[in-house]
Amino acid sequence: MQALHDIIGRLADDEREHLLGIHEPRTTVLSRMIADAIADPTVTKEEFIARHGITAATYNKSQSQAIDALYEMLSQAQRNPYDPIILIRQLLFRGLVREAKKQFLSLEKEYLRREMYAVLDTLYHEGVRICYHSGDTKWLAELVEKINLNSGLLKEYNAIDTPLILQMLKLEKKRTGERLASVAELREMLDRSRKLGHPVLINNSLYCLYIYYTQHDFSVPEALDVARAIRDNAERHRESSDAYTITLAYNNYAHFLCTYIVEESPEPYYGIIAEKIGMGGSLEIFDFHFQYFLYYLFTGERARAVAMFRKMRDAPAENRFALLLHVAAAWLAFAADDRDAFNNELGRFYATPSYQDFPEHEFHLRVMEILLAVGGGDHDFAAQKMDALRKFHYRNFQPAEDYRALVNALQRMVYAKLQGEARKGRAREESIALRSVAFLHALVEREMRG
Repeated sequence: MQALHDIIGRLADDEREHLLGIHEPRTTVLSRMIADAIADPTVTKEEFIARHGITAATYNKSQSQAIDALYEMLSQAQRNPYDPIILIRQLLFRGLVREAKKQFLSLEKEYLRREMYAVLDTLYHEGVRICYHSGDTKWLAELVEKINLNSGLLKEYNAIDTPLILQMLKLEKKRTGERLASVAELREMLDRSRKLGHPVLINNSLYCLYIYYTQHDFSVPEALDVARAIRDNAERHRESSDAYTITLAYNNYAHFLCTYIVEESPEPYYGIIAEKIGMGGSLEIFDFHFQYFLYYLFTGERARAVAMFRKMRDAPAENRFALLLHVAAAWLAFAADDRDAFNNELGRFYATPSYQDFPEHEFHLRVMEILLAVGGGDHDFAAQKMDALRKFHYRNFQPAEDYRALVNALQRMVYAKLQGEARKGRAREESIALRSVAFLHALVEREMRG
């Protein structure tokens, strides 16, 4: 029943309750399958067949029907800009031509404001249908001009959007072994996007630059400028963007402020984001609290960090990202110098199949494991883990300077402890931008000073 579990696991609580209300009173195999899958996310195909005394063929047919029922519920609840266009056709079929044109004009104004070229293409097709029913050749001639103009804009949009999405895939390392666009090429895409003026293209172009400056050619000042530009672009196009799009822009900006050491605080954005975040799914709420959890922990506000941890624990987490709860719990255990609790969370982290998708969190956990070992006097174990950390760093973070600085400082400290030597000279000053690395680096230096 994994296919059914995967879909139900992504539903919101109110959507699951709605489904239960429909299917729990019914006795059909389809309804029992949906109700059982909601009640028990671990129930298997074999268990369901045995429980209800059905054949494998009946099970397969019922599961297909159950998935179709879920899709139908999601599609009915999903408001999209094409539904009002279909209403135009329904009005025409009922002979309500004047009402159909009134609906057309209202939708055209809205979709032009939001620069929805693909939706306008469908709307104009229905406009032609109105002209046929009304015999209005003059308006048809005007529509032809609008259709041609919109087609040109849609063509240019697609010509920019497709290579932008390709670059996102490459820059986010979802595609490897291919040449990345240079910063000059990325800025050329941004110029084309700004020339067309579409807020989505501008946002995506800026996002590509943001990933470039944070994951490839590391530069905090450049990344900060781009992050601000993403926020400003959303604010500038407030009239043509929905509240959720603007919220995501604020969330991305706050994420940067939480992650990197800059003068501006993410605090002013917390309330703005919290009001709207989550419209795209539970993962957004979970990640939002996680980023503020780390920020509060690294800035010495433990009570507020614990409050964020509780919010994370209460929020439904998608399976792939559930390990972030173990990461947060490990940070709290480390901060409390509780090695046993930390090792328990570390074990849970590695037991999660998707842990390899989060090398930055694994790096932090490895460093914390070494620091706890040193604090407990287990210097041989710390030295073994130090060798493993150096190899892990080399495989995953070349040439990330912040991580390199931490690895070098930690290695000097571990080997000095192993050899029973005191630190000589002044601490090496490092310019570290990542809050997490700076936090751990400061602990390493403190340990060296005794």
